[in-house]
Amino acid sequence: MSFKGYYLSYEIKTPIIVGYNDPMGSERTRYYIPPVNMVGAFAASLSRNSSSSTGHMRRLDEFFKFSTFFLSHDGINALYPRLTPEGSLFYGTKGLSLLDFTGRFISSKAGLQQYGLPRSLTESEFIVPKSGLSGEQNYLVGYIFVKQGAEKEGFGSWLHCLKQLCLGEEFSYGLGRTVLKELREVGPQKGEDLLFSIEGIKFILEKDEVIVSYEVPSPLLSHAFIDNERGKIAGIYGVKEPVRGHVDLLGGQVHFGREEAYWVPGTLIYPHGDCVEFRIGKHGIWYLI
Repeated sequence: MSFKGYYLSYEIKTPIIVGYNDPMGSERTRYYIPPVNMVGAFAASLSRNSSSSTGHMRRLDEFFKFSTFFLSHDGINALYPRLTPEGSLFYGTKGLSLLDFTGRFISSKAGLQQYGLPRSLTESEFIVPKSGLSGEQNYLVGYIFVKQGAEKEGFGSWLHCLKQLCLGEEFSYGLGRTVLKELREVGPQKGEDLLFSIEGIKFILEKDEVIVSYEVPSPLLSHAFIDNERGKIAGIYGVKEPVRGHVDLLGGQVHFGREEAYWVPGTLIYPHGDCVEFRIGKHGIWYLI
């Protein structure tokens, strides 16, 4: 059974804090929203606004797949991280520098005070609702892929439940509130099948799983587990992140198991041959196929 794809744009209404697995980095926030956080917020909204049973909720990941949600200055273009072969980090197709990116979207310490938050949070880094440079509205953009027949399986209110989501890991003091600005259907039949409009990265919805195809060297746009025994990737340059606990990846002190670490968004991959494909798995993790 195939999927339908929708591109979503959210206005950020209050600061968002999405932490790392590393407890030593608890005062940092991610500069994007992982799919697992989107799924969690969506599940909470479904629980509040529908009569879906626990059994239905357990099937949520079967019928709904989220992409990573990236920050945007206009609610249209995603500012996804991308590493260069030289080791530099930029954001989006136009190559926004890390300094300019954080100046617009990220704040910490004194910045929290303007939102009336307590001293206990004044050391935390967070995503800001409005640009720290111009005061303009900030957005989050990304995709939801919905399996056909979801409404008949007890998810009739899914669209309504997307209108407001509370994102992040800190919800006290009204943090993490987002409001849906725009939703539009996308896909090959709509003439829009490039993931985040990036040439050479397509999503395929006609199968039982959502597939992402890379035809050219490009950054990963989600956390990905890559088993390269079959040689489908010619090269990879980036960073791995542990699934749990805290690890110094450069220290060589931890031996990862088969699926204990994933390549992070922004990691540069080089397909071997014509293309390389990933399926979107549980919690939005990508798996090489």
